[in-house]
Amino acid sequence: MGYPVVDVRVEILEVGIGTEYTPLGTREAVRRAMETALQRGEPKLLEPYVEVDVYVPAEFVGNVINDLGVRGGELLAIENVTDVVQNVKFKAPLRKMFGYANVLRSITEGRGSFQMRLSHFAPVEEKDLALLYV
Repeated sequence: MGYPVVDVRVEILEVGIGTEYTPLGTREAVRRAMETALQRGEPKLLEPYVEVDVYVPAEFVGNVINDLGVRGGELLAIENVTDVVQNVKFKAPLRKMFGYANVLRSITEGRGSFQMRLSHFAPVEEKDLALLYV
């Protein structure tokens, strides 16, 4: 896949080297063995998720929640900040948050703001894997 492999422990138990070997040949044999082992281990591609705090006047909360659904987000909470401003908290894949500032500006008539921070890494959903290889 070409992505980094993390949190993997490799233990080489035995190496059989014939009489005619080269360092380059040994390197290639190890690379192929690792590739085979990784495929058998059913690796998962992980993607970053962000936790987002959106601050909007109450009248725009519905717009934010609708857009959240389009982005594959998970609603965590809606909290009152003041009498007129609410905080909509959600988690979403980072790749679906690009351009969010413009979208938020549009759906709140320029009256919304947001903060985003890394939450965790999670496996990419099967239906989205094909999109990443385009």
